[in-house]
Amino acid sequence: MRQNVSAQRPNGQYLRQYLRRMDQVSEITRQAPTHERHTGQSRMSFRIPVVLIAVALLAAPPRPSRAPMQHDTQGMAPGGLAELTPRGEVVRQASAATLSTDRRIRPYSAAILPNIDRVVVTTTDMDNGDTTRTLQFWRLSDLSVQHTIELPSGPRGDEGYRSAEPRGPRVLRDGKSVLVSTFNCGLYLLNDIAGTKPCAQLVASFPRKPGLPRTSCAVPAVVGNYYLITVPAWSAVVSLDVSDPSHPREVSRVTLGPDDVPHWIGIEPNSQRVVITGYQGMRTRIVIARFDERTGMLTLDERFRAAGSTETGLRMEGIAWPHGGRGAAVPHGAVFSRP
Repeated sequence: MRQNVSAQRPNGQYLRQYLRRMDQVSEITRQAPTHERHTGQSRMSFRIPVVLIAVALLAAPPRPSRAPMQHDTQGMAPGGLAELTPRGEVVRQASAATLSTDRRIRPYSAAILPNIDRVVVTTTDMDNGDTTRTLQFWRLSDLSVQHTIELPSGPRGDEGYRSAEPRGPRVLRDGKSVLVSTFNCGLYLLNDIAGTKPCAQLVASFPRKPGLPRTSCAVPAVVGNYYLITVPAWSAVVSLDVSDPSHPREVSRVTLGPDDVPHWIGIEPNSQRVVITGYQGMRTRIVIARFDERTGMLTLDERFRAAGSTETGLRMEGIAWPHGGRGAAVPHGAVFSRP
C-alpha cells in the first residue's frame, strides 16, 4: 500500500488562507512547478510545492509596501487578520491594534466559529522576540477586535505564554467549545466566547523538557471526542478524551525514542493515521501512528519503514534533489494528501 504524504518547504513568501475550517486542511493551487521525488526504498512520495498549506494568515507579509498593518509611526505594529480567496487574492484585512492593545501582540492562529460570529485568535511571535499571554476575540462579520484577555498562569507559572501553533485553538464537536493550547504546554478551555466577558480556564498542563530548545507542545488535532497533542518532555503524542472539555483525560500515548522531540502532527482525512515530524533525534524522520477514533488509542505503525530498516518511520537522508546534489531533508509541516 502506498503512503502519500506531502511535506511542505517554505519558499520565501508565506501564503496563508484565512476563513477555512481549521479541522480540514487543504492546499492552494498555484501556477508553479511541483517537484516529486521517490526515495527508492520508500513507499512514500514527497511533494515540495512552491506554496504552503492553506491555514490562517495571522501575520503581516514581510514588506511594508504590501503590509500596512506591519509598521506604523512607532515601529513594528501588532499585525492583524486577512481573508484571502483560494487564489490568494485579498478580500479584506483588519489590524489587531486597539487603543489598549499590547504592541507585542502578533496574531498567529485562529478558530472560526461562524454560528456565533466569532474568531478566536492566538498571539505568538514566531521569532520569540516578544512573549505574551494574550488571546483575542474578533467578530467575524466585520473583522473587529471585541475583547482581549490574558491566559491565567498555572502551577508552573508560565503555562499561559505563547498561545499556540497554527491550528492552535480547536473547535470541539459541539461547535461552540474551544480549547487553546500553548507552546508552554498549557491547555485552556474558553468560556463565554460570544459574551461580554470571555475568559479562559486552565484544564490541563504538561511538563517541559528543561535545557533543550524546541520542546514546545504544539500542533494539536481534534478527532471526535479526542484531542491529540505532542508532549516533547515525554517524547510522545498524547490522546486526551475531551468529551467533558473541562476535565480532559488521557486515554493513550505513543512514545518515541528518548532523543526524539515530536512537534508536528497531521491527521489523515479518514482519521485512521497520524503523521509525526519533529526535532532532535527525529529531525530528518517521519513517523506514522495508527489512531482508533472509537477509543482514542494511538499505536506506532510498525509497517511504515524503509525496506530492510530496523527503525520504524522513514529518514529523509541521502536524497537526490531535482536541482542537483544529494542531502538530507528536514520535514516540518506534513499532511496526508489524496493521490
